[in-house]
Amino acid sequence: MTLNEAIDIYFRNKQVKKLAVGNNVIWQKDAYLKVAPDKIWLMKSNDYQADVQILSNVKWDVK
Repeated sequence: MTLNEAIDIYFRNKQVKKLAVGNNVIWQKDAYLKVAPDKIWLMKSNDYQADVQILSNVKWDVK
């Protein structure tokens, strides 16, 4: 197996998200975005707002 074929890498029972040698990233887990809950009802009664949980390995810009 090469690093390009790797799906999940673990070190001491923790998932590795990025491998780097110096400043060079040699492997990084694919980008993911997980949002919970998966359905959100925005209504006038809650001022069109909702609390959500977001888990990602990418820095996102919110506009």
